[in-house]
Amino acid sequence: MGTINIERYKEILKLRDEGNSYQKIADKYGITRQAVYEYIVTHKNRKAKRAKEFDGIVYSGIYDMFMADENLSILKLCDIMGYCKCTTNMKKIKRFIYGEDIKIRESAICNLLKYLNKPYKEVFSLRNPKK
Repeated sequence: MGTINIERYKEILKLRDEGNSYQKIADKYGITRQAVYEYIVTHKNRKAKRAKEFDGIVYSGIYDMFMADENLSILKLCDIMGYCKCTTNMKKIKRFIYGEDIKIRESAICNLLKYLNKPYKEVFSLRNPKK
């Protein structure tokens, strides 16, 4: 499967979610029906793998953030929260979002809330991760 523009990829997923056939989508973009199928299966597999990888996150808003952005990583989260991107901080942030009682700077929490543009209660409400 070749590379595809991310916007086109999102459009393909949206069209399929709206009930369009693989063939109709393929005709619209001048690709094969098989290519459309592969894009969709790849997306579902990536999403399932990501959900499994981050299932231990205890905060709803942070979990949702990781599920919505395929490019988000612990490294990027460190940057968002204003921590330098070193192994020590990455481990600290990971332990925090997975529920350990870790002290996090107030400014880091403020940076995260500002980035998400959501209230504290929405970001830090507890979720029930699968065991």
